[in-house]
Parts: sequence; C-alpha cells; structure tokens
Amino acid sequence: MNTRKPIQPPNTSVVHALSFSSTRSRFTAALSNGIHCFRSDNCLTTYWPRLPAEGGIGIAEAIDDRYIALVGGGREPAWKPSEVIFWDAVLGKETKRFDMHEPIRGIRISARWLVVLLLKRVLIFRYQKLAGEGLMAPNIIRPIITTGSNYYGLASLSGSILVLPQQACGQAQLISLEKNNLRILKAHQASVRSLALSDDGSLLATASERGTMIRVFHTQTLQLAFEFRRGVDQARIYSLAISPKNRWLACTSDKGTLHIFRLSHEPLTISGRPNSHSNRPASQPTRPPSSQQSSGGRSYASNTQGSVQEYYNLRPATGTSLSPPRLSMGATALGILKKTPFTPRAIRDIRSVFSTEFHIGDDDVYWQGGPSTPIVTEGPEGKKIKAPRPVLPLPNDPLGRPPKGVLGFAKEEGETAVVRVLAGGMDARWEEFEISSEGIVHRGFRRLLTRQFV
Repeated sequence: MNTRKPIQPPNTSVVHALSFSSTRSRFTAALSNGIHCFRSDNCLTTYWPRLPAEGGIGIAEAIDDRYIALVGGGREPAWKPSEVIFWDAVLGKETKRFDMHEPIRGIRISARWLVVLLLKRVLIFRYQKLAGEGLMAPNIIRPIITTGSNYYGLASLSGSILVLPQQACGQAQLISLEKNNLRILKAHQASVRSLALSDDGSLLATASERGTMIRVFHTQTLQLAFEFRRGVDQARIYSLAISPKNRWLACTSDKGTLHIFRLSHEPLTISGRPNSHSNRPASQPTRPPSSQQSSGGRSYASNTQGSVQEYYNLRPATGTSLSPPRLSMGATALGILKKTPFTPRAIRDIRSVFSTEFHIGDDDVYWQGGPSTPIVTEGPEGKKIKAPRPVLPLPNDPLGRPPKGVLGFAKEEGETAVVRVLAGGMDARWEEFEISSEGIVHRGFRRLLTRQFV
C-alpha cells in the first residue's frame, strides 16, 4: 500500500500567472482550474466565471471589469496554449478566438490594443465594434513585428507606446502604434529581463538578466534619466513599476526584497520622526494581528499587535516605517566618499531610498502538481538509472517557476503612494505597502486561494 503523502492534492488550485488591469483597479489570477478577478484595493473577489472548458489558464490579462484575454496553460490546459480567447465577462462568453499555431508567451492589453507575444514575433490587434451586438472584439490586425527570442514574454504597453526586446542583446525597441515608427534603445550589455513604462509613457525602466543595475530613460529622447544599483550580487528581477506621478520606482527580485528608488536628482532629507498616525517607536514594524508572519520564506516574531478592524483598513492604521531614518546624503561620510574619483562604482552608484521584505513563499519545484518521483530509464549499458522529472514550463517562464513580486501602483493622492505586490504559486498572496518621505510601511496582506480573513 502506498502511504506516501502527495506533494499537492489533485483538487488544490495553484496560481500560474498574475496581472493588473490596465487601470490597476483590478487584478486577475490565472489558475490551474480557471481564473479569479479581485479588487486591487482590498483583494476581494469580483468575478469567478465558469469558462467554456475545464482546465488550467496560463495567461489572463484584463482591460477592465468586462474584457479579458485568456490563454490555456499548466499541467492540464483548458485549451491549446497557442490559442487566445477574448472573453466578455458581462455576457459570459467569448467574442473572438485566435490560433497562433505556436505557444503564446505573453499578452498585453489596453483599451485600444491587444498585443500577442510569440517567441520571435509580435501580433498587434485593434478593437472593432461588432454591428448589432454591442460587443467589441480585436478584429483589426497590424503588421507583424520581429523581436529577439522572447522566452519570458517581455513587453510594456502604455497608451500608444509599445516596448519590446530587440534582436540585439541588451537592446529594446520603442514602437509608436499611432505613428508607425520604431526606435532602438541600447539599455544594457546583458539581455533585457524586465521592462516598465510610466503611465504617461514618458519614462521607461529597464533591468538586465544580471539584475544589479536599473536604468530609467526618457522615451522622447532615449537619453538616460536615472541609473540605480539594486545590489552587487546577481538577481532575477521579478517586476518594475513607476508610480503614477513619476516620483517612485519600485523593484522586486528573487532576493525577496522590495526596493524603492526616488526619481529625482535632489537629495532626500528625512526628519526621522515617526508617521503622524504612529504611536509606536519607529524601530517596530507594522505587521498583521498575529504573533508571527512569513515573509520571503522566513518567519520572525512581531512585538506589535493590532485589531482585525485596524488590519483590514476598517479604521485608521497605526503603522510605522519599516525603514530606519536617513539623513541627507550630502551630510554623511559616505556621501563625501562617493564624490571622490577613486571610489569603486559599487559605492558611488545610487541605491534605493527604502527597502523591505515581501512574500515569496517556499514553493516546491513541482508546485504545479503531478508526480515528483524520478523517472527510471535504461542507461547505455543496460543499467537502470534515475533522472529527475522535468518541470512543466509556463507561457512566460520556460523553467516553470511561479510568479512572484508582481507590482502595481495605486492612484497617488497627496504625498504618499501605495504599491501592491502579488505572489502566485501554492501560497498566493496580495500585499500592500505605503510609501512616503518618512519610509515604507507594510499595511497588510491577504491570501488568494484560501480563507482570506485569517
């Protein structure tokens, strides 16, 4: 009798992909058994449809509360990974289906454009109103664009500006969908790993596969606006995001750290006093009402306690900054050292003004489910050998790793900014952080697949 406990029960859902809507008021989770749509401000479910076929979804990108682009994926795809379905959430049916005859790597969607990313090609569709039905579908196709090998489905779409990897290593191509012109940007020496446009399309943030440097360019002139150092060690950049007012740049990586960079050449002077709502010392971080919390795969004790009403934003929070107070760079010895010509670049480079941990979890290699035992095969001399079972790839990750650190800023009001961080896999979560000149505050988290209010 086999008494071994399976790594994952067959009916357990996992999150294959996460994405914010074009307005970032909603986000969509592509699951192993369909999709879930959530509100971005409180992570409550808004839409849980019954799709035309049972199975996994590998990509889900939403314009708003009505239209969603879906691609099958996972261990048991709902349909072929080469097909994209344009889904109407109000009527509960598909309005268009395309078969690209090769696996789809990614989707980018806006109120005017649908961008389908293949390995070395990009197809761009424009919407058309269907006569007599009150529906909209991407029926108008534009000329095909050639890219480099885009294994991770990299692209960024803002307004009528589309940024894609170029065929040459470390380069990106900026395409104006209205004017039909193309410009080439030399961003890094290594291959580009992450791209993010600002809401107004004036700034472009890039990171390479090394993950040590982050660069921000003006899209009009292609000139370098800012250059930041994330760290010295190589890292895989999960996501980049620019705040709506172009004041902050957020970055997540497989180090489990959320970095916040200031998009200004003026030094940031912080008084060091706690936030106006705070009644705790600044050295104590705000955490959910629990004695311990897992963050980035690590657990630690918290000395602060709060009520459920406070944690779920039913009354004003009393959190404080997770970052220690800082002084103006010009007033420190390090600031003076950075100005000397013989100082190593790793010290002279501009680093993040705030940083804190975010949840990356501890997913198993075979988190998508299925058997994890090695494959027994016969070697060249007739001996039986064991080989590790291959991990199923995902549309935007050939290594089949779960999505982590997906960033999305909320609308800025006043001097503070709010950024949300999403994590997929087996322990999918939503986290919210508040950024101000005083520091960064962890406002709380919720789970996506289990009971949310625990």
